[in-house]
Amino acid sequence: MWTKGVRSGLLSENQFVEKTSTNAAQIFNMYPNKGVIREGADADIVIWDPNFKKIISAKAHHHAHDFNVFEGMEVYGRAENTFSRGELVWDGKSFHNQHQGKFVERKTHGFTYRRHSAWTKLNDPLNFKVDRSGSSPGSVANSLAPTNSASSQANNEVQRLQEEVSRLRQENAELSNQANTQKLS
Repeated sequence: MWTKGVRSGLLSENQFVEKTSTNAAQIFNMYPNKGVIREGADADIVIWDPNFKKIISAKAHHHAHDFNVFEGMEVYGRAENTFSRGELVWDGKSFHNQHQGKFVERKTHGFTYRRHSAWTKLNDPLNFKVDRSGSSPGSVANSLAPTNSASSQANNEVQRLQEEVSRLRQENAELSNQANTQKLS
């Protein structure tokens, strides 16, 4: 993802972090304990070397497979160090402090599920009616309109989720300000 995304210019460094960490934490309903660096979150951090260059080979990987679909591909970037809850677990050559993980309790139907559910309700073709009266000129696309109940439910859910995102952003900013104030003291 680093080679084909960031180095090719399709993704920024921030988008790389978002795609590989933040989004995964949100999808698996572990955010904001995981996927973010802030006070109160787990200190899971990767120190990334963007210029490290290697050729992918199954022989060099830490798994039991004798093949790799990307065999022979030249790639850039690697994890120099990896920290889990503040403890070094990978130093670029070997694993440390293995089997120290903690169970992360997650609620069902988190942020991503609710967001997808709202989108599905809004865009479900079964919630659209086609005007077949012939009284309205224009294409069939112009005559498609979501039914009122499904549309309003989905819009309410989208608005609620947007408010939740705004609240989390504000909370993040407040925690950052508190941390900065404490550093200056």
